[in-house]
Amino acid sequence: MRPFAPSRLPYRRALVAGVCLVCPITLVAQERGTAHGIAFGNGHREVQGVRFTFRDDEPARRVRGGLFTIWGPRNEARGTDVAGFAVGLPIAGAGSLRGVAVAPFGVAMNDNLTGITLAGLGAGAGGTVGGITIGGIGVGSGGDVRGLAIGGIGVGSGGNIRGIAIGGIGAGTGGGIRG
Repeated sequence: MRPFAPSRLPYRRALVAGVCLVCPITLVAQERGTAHGIAFGNGHREVQGVRFTFRDDEPARRVRGGLFTIWGPRNEARGTDVAGFAVGLPIAGAGSLRGVAVAPFGVAMNDNLTGITLAGLGAGAGGTVGGITIGGIGVGSGGDVRGLAIGGIGVGSGGNIRGIAIGGIGAGTGGGIRG
């Protein structure tokens, strides 16, 4: 049996107290309005921190920080604007994203997808896809593709491609290509 070391105990308490004072965490569950810190579930109109949900059933106007979801959002929840990161198991989705998105199956945004995206199967947006986007099978956009887009089979754009588009079989656009 190890003897009690009273000299270490005050330092541990001071460390825990310091961390709690420097990094306060607010847990919010099913409360309307703005959530600061860590938010669980739906029902938040705005989150400044990290939001954890099984599936987005209601749109949050904004998430500033991070969004963790187990499944993709329902159609009515597709209006969320995420600035930060989105992690989906297996799908990450929202209205638009500016930041980093990672999902083993796919990343899908209704509007724009801008930043760094890594999707096991595919990544796409109804609007512009910009930044560095990698999809195991493909990358697609209803608007322009800007930056670097890599798709295992292909990259497709309903608008223009500006930058580098690499597809295992090919890359196609409804507009022009420059880059």
